[in-house]
Amino acid sequence: LERGKFDLLFLPDGLAVGDSYGDDLRTGVGLGGQGAVALEPASVIATMAAVTEHLGLGATISATYYPPYHVARVFATLDQLSGGRVSWNVVTSLNDAEARNFGIDQHLEHDARYDR
Repeated sequence: LERGKFDLLFLPDGLAVGDSYGDDLRTGVGLGGQGAVALEPASVIATMAAVTEHLGLGATISATYYPPYHVARVFATLDQLSGGRVSWNVVTSLNDAEARNFGIDQHLEHDARYDR
């Protein structure tokens, strides 16, 4: 990517198989669906930081389901490993399938997600 003059590698993330796949991993994988299966972005960014010098590195982490201290620690580590080339795509997650993966029946309402 650096040789191709790219400025940034951005890794989105989802915390569940999307509702469009009927919450079924087999359907998403069988259809080759984007995002049906993906590596955890912070780990990939740490690996990319070790083999690049100039490429910006962006990762998504949900502010709804990850505690603030954990997110701060992850990105402080990535900042050190990348020499300041990391960015955080802040999201509040998307659907009930993600909520269920964290022991919650339904996705939090808009205001509740942003109050965190």
